[in-house]
Amino acid sequence: MLAGSEIVAEPAKTFDDLPDETIEICCAWLADDYCAGVTSLVRLAQCCKRTRSLVHDPACVERCAAQYGLSVERPPNLEILAIAETMAGLGTNRIFFQRKGRAYMHSAPVLRPGSSMARLVEFALLLRRHPRLSLRIEGHEGSHEGVCHDAEDGSGSFRASFGQSVQRADAVRNGLLELECLEKLTKLGAKQWGRLPAKRFASRIQTQGWEDSVAEAAGWSGGLETCHAECFFTLDGIEVPARPPHYSAAAAVREAHVGWQRHFAAAGE
Repeated sequence: MLAGSEIVAEPAKTFDDLPDETIEICCAWLADDYCAGVTSLVRLAQCCKRTRSLVHDPACVERCAAQYGLSVERPPNLEILAIAETMAGLGTNRIFFQRKGRAYMHSAPVLRPGSSMARLVEFALLLRRHPRLSLRIEGHEGSHEGVCHDAEDGSGSFRASFGQSVQRADAVRNGLLELECLEKLTKLGAKQWGRLPAKRFASRIQTQGWEDSVAEAAGWSGGLETCHAECFFTLDGIEVPARPPHYSAAAAVREAHVGWQRHFAAAGE
């Protein structure tokens, strides 16, 4: 195009018409965008071979991984980053339950209304969108939810659990199984149902109850803070979100206790 005596280049009509340098800048900007970077990158990767090669650049992927606290030996793929972005947008991986009085300890757990149910729906949609994704549900409870008994030899007291942590983990699993047919939420938040997912949920979900061991290791004060279950998703050996250090501390305490029990049994023999 001529403008007077100067030659002006034709403007790019599509994203693919932009120079490589410009596309690289766009990809880097999106990778640094904490709110919608990965979703946009996933869409760019589906445009053409050129954008896919730029989006899959290890440096670009590593920047996104660092944003979501993923510390892995090899750069994760965009699918994992998309899951991490969804989890970050939800704010927490916890499903909370209503606190019970001691007289109702043996009743079934009840989810807290509001945000916990909304997160459960999003977790179900994640499992639908990613057939290779697996989920581990970790249930928790506080020391105030059991019954303390004095040891017969006067050496102290011990706590007897009502199994609240296991029940909470199972309740989350059962809730997800009930949402297997959920395909999406409409713009107004209504549930839209469809067929069963390509890979069913039951074989992809594991549960575990920690009783009060994780709560003690984390220093949770009790009450509603301990009445919850946490959800950790795994794909290609990478867990999302990153597991907090109080899990390893609780596991060490539990292993030491189990080892002590084994030693005690051997000494008794």
